Amino acid sequence: MKKLLIAVASLAALSTTAMAEDFDNPSVVFTMKTKDYFIQSQSPQSGADQFTIGGAVGPIDSLSLTLKNNGDTQDWKVQANKKVKKGPAYAGAKGAYWWGDSFTANERVDLTPYAGVSQKIGKFTPFAEVGMTWKSTTNDVMNFDKKDSYIDVGSSYAITDALSLKLSVKDSRDTSFKSKDDMEAKLGITVKF
Repeated sequence: MKKLLIAVASLAALSTTAMAEDFDNPSVVFTMKTKDYFIQSQSPQSGADQFTIGGAVGPIDSLSLTLKNNGDTQDWKVQANKKVKKGPAYAGAKGAYWWGDSFTANERVDLTPYAGVSQKIGKFTPFAEVGMTWKSTTNDVMNFDKKDSYIDVGSSYAITDALSLKLSVKDSRDTSFKSKDDMEAKLGITVKF
């Protein structure tokens, strides 16, 4: 197991270096999870590290608290996520409340409905997802405007029942789904307990 973890860590370091040339802000996401809870750290090339804790709460699939630390700037996010699956298709919505150093004038509320497909094929689980985010501020919380959209594609690979890798590319787009030439590659490493 020790050799496997060293190999995964080496792969993550090499992949991030390789991805840096072709993508705007590649990152490595490390997740430890149990049946009901998870802890996650995300380290993008930009240095805006994120640390998240969360878990299932009643009918909500995931309720989480995130600290985003970028130098002297610290921001916080509380997010709720609910997803419904029907065969390989799924749809859901995320609601997030942001506050902190970047939001001193107004805190922000984001609502993101999304839909996608995901199908397990052996040890691989490829997926494709699209979503649109609407935002409002605490000045006028009922006035939502389109913020942006995205297309996210990739696949996970189950090395064992407890360890999996996920490689994905997120294409951030404007409110009309036109590309902003903002591609972000992520390498995810998940350990289940």
